[in-house]
Amino acid sequence: MIIADDEKQVHNVTKYVLNNFSFDGKKLLFLSAYTGKEAKKLVDANSDAAIILLDVVMETSRAGLDVARYIRKTLKNSFIRIILRTGQPGEAPEESVILEYNINEYKNKTELTHQKLFTTLITALRSYQDLITIEANRKELEIRNIQIGNMYDQLQIEIAKRKEKDKFFSIIAHDLTAPFQPLLSLSKTLASKAPTYTSRQIKSSCDLYNDVNKKTIIYADENMLNMVIRNLISNAIKFTPQGKSIAISAKPQGKLAIVSVTDTGVGMSQEKVEGLFRIDVNSSTRGTDGEIGTGLGLIMCQEMVEKNGGKIWLESELEKGTSVKFTVPLDSISIVDEIEMVDIDVEIEIETEVFATKKQLIPPPPQEMEMLYDFAMSGDMDGVQSAARYIAKLDEKYIPFTEKLMILAEEFDDDRILKLIEQFM
Repeated sequence: MIIADDEKQVHNVTKYVLNNFSFDGKKLLFLSAYTGKEAKKLVDANSDAAIILLDVVMETSRAGLDVARYIRKTLKNSFIRIILRTGQPGEAPEESVILEYNINEYKNKTELTHQKLFTTLITALRSYQDLITIEANRKELEIRNIQIGNMYDQLQIEIAKRKEKDKFFSIIAHDLTAPFQPLLSLSKTLASKAPTYTSRQIKSSCDLYNDVNKKTIIYADENMLNMVIRNLISNAIKFTPQGKSIAISAKPQGKLAIVSVTDTGVGMSQEKVEGLFRIDVNSSTRGTDGEIGTGLGLIMCQEMVEKNGGKIWLESELEKGTSVKFTVPLDSISIVDEIEMVDIDVEIEIETEVFATKKQLIPPPPQEMEMLYDFAMSGDMDGVQSAARYIAKLDEKYIPFTEKLMILAEEFDDDRILKLIEQFM
């Protein structure tokens, strides 16, 4: 408690009267100021003081009022209880003083007997205690609100990240477990696999060539590069009508090799192109034969190309075709063999087969059947195989059904897979 009065006797009497005073088991600690200036310093240095007994008239007739204004207006201390005391009430009318300076008590010194001073202090301390409790609760609530807000923001970030990861891995999950073909035998692989690449009736003419000198060496992860090329070729086939061509080339430019996969398909608008490498934009497009994709293939390719120190971009024009290009460093690893020109002209006839009856093959639940159907409709044989392996683990009774699917998937026979699934749906 601060006692601010220019009369030393007032300090002594107040301390004597309140010597045995206690509140909540705590005794009072007295701080004395004899001028308004000293009072301001004490309040400044002891912002947690509960009460100030403040004389109005000290070095000036309004020194105490200046202190009260300093406490409330300058320090913005609304907690300390101000008990204004004066021996000259005419100098400052009670009503105006209390209203203007937010005084908690206004007493004439002659009124403050021992009992009245005791009662006044008890009331003031209870009021101070309530204010401090309210303020502590307010601060705690404010902190909790901030914490909740931060947790909510972090949760939204994590949800967004999880959605991005789930969406991204939905396309690469089966690619990561698929067998890799060596980069050096890319043309031979394409030539040998072309007749079984899809079971749909297609007629494609693919010119595969490489302009890079056979002594040129590149630095890249072979498996990642194969996944990129495989994805780009799959997209090119999906969006190229029958009878059109797809070209694959590689050309050196400075310290980089620019690899391109160019189709003569339907092409796309600039607006569509701009959203292809954004995971938050749905870029799924149906192929010329109605194939459904996730729209994430290029995002996967971008991730892998960048991990190998390259960049990927796309050039497209409606009704003319699309060219996807990416770079890989020309440095060291292995010599790229010269790729022979391969002309592929394949026409595949769909065979029909009467499958086993429902009694012989037990299909999985509808949800798993829909998953298989989606993979088969999009021509994703790796996805069919991954789903079949998963279903086989659910229950042994599904194994004959999944084994049948695995055989058809290895033959890239999506039409027969669809026919099998439709029998049980």
